[in-house]
Amino acid sequence: MTNKINEIRALTEENNKILKSIRRHGRLATFMRLVYWIVIIGIGIGSYYYIQPFVDPLISSYKNIQEAQGRFGNIPKSLENLNHFFSSPTATTTAK
Repeated sequence: MTNKINEIRALTEENNKILKSIRRHGRLATFMRLVYWIVIIGIGIGSYYYIQPFVDPLISSYKNIQEAQGRFGNIPKSLENLNHFFSSPTATTTAK
């Protein structure tokens, strides 16, 4: 009987070591996953700050182009108004 108890105890201790090892590896994997995502997000933010001085002039140029396009988009309306101005009779005719 004591032989069986010792065998069960040995198996239980081995099982306990295996379970602790699995838990330790799980915690390590979680920590490494967290470090991985922190590095990925840090690289993204760092590259944005590094590239920002180059991107800002491009954004302002793009906005200027959009404003110019908006001004040129109003040309047909201006021409239409100009056409109405010249086609409307300003001189009155006298009756005979």
